[in-house]
Amino acid sequence: MALGCRFMTAARAEQLRPKNKHWVLKAVRAGVPIIILADAVFLCCGALQSPALLRRSGLRRNIGNSLALHPTVKVVAFFPDEINSSSGEVAAQQVTEFAPRVCMGCSISTLPYISLAMASHCEVKPDVFREWRRAAIYYAMIAGPNTGVVRNVPFAKDPLVRYSLEKDHFNLLGTSLRDLCRLLFAAGATELYPSIAGCPPLKTEGDLRHIPATLPRDSTHLMTIHLFSSCVMGEVRDFLRCRFIWKSSRIPKPFRQ
Repeated sequence: MALGCRFMTAARAEQLRPKNKHWVLKAVRAGVPIIILADAVFLCCGALQSPALLRRSGLRRNIGNSLALHPTVKVVAFFPDEINSSSGEVAAQQVTEFAPRVCMGCSISTLPYISLAMASHCEVKPDVFREWRRAAIYYAMIAGPNTGVVRNVPFAKDPLVRYSLEKDHFNLLGTSLRDLCRLLFAAGATELYPSIAGCPPLKTEGDLRHIPATLPRDSTHLMTIHLFSSCVMGEVRDFLRCRFIWKSSRIPKPFRQ
């Protein structure tokens, strides 16, 4: 800011177009349309809003067709002793032996998150408000395919996201969940509650038979926190066709073709 940078908060970018060796950004700030002219633009809107803005701007080639994520299944584990606190910190516990195909670890385990994770077990769950300090949430995630699609929807600010999994992915999730439960029993857990509606509490390794070999699509509560690859990386080798405003002589030597 000391060098003249200006931050514009409460602004939403609507469209980005090249015009006369410049970029024209149409935006809305506090309900008022504005126009921003730029020599160069760095687009950093995340895995969903970046392709949404580009597609609204007419840039659609290889955009929003390859979203990837990590399909994740969770389990709430109860231990004999108190292992949790109200600090909100995530324990640094992770198993990467089977990465990148499968990764396991500990998730955020505050009371609201534990209550939400136990929503699949309303009839059999313990008193979470009294016992949550003995509990923590753990996850098993797999490397999902690049099958996600991001598209804009008329009259909606946020894009529509579609993502599909095959039977093999639900098989791998089931295997990973059983391995995670075995690990938690070995660590001293007394009760496990997987994020599968209708699954009874698991109290011994013998109860792992209640986890289907293929996790059911209609009753398994999957989640993810990692979204990526919706705009594939690439390069423009011919600078005559590239819409840069700078001449090649101004581009650092390592980036010249």
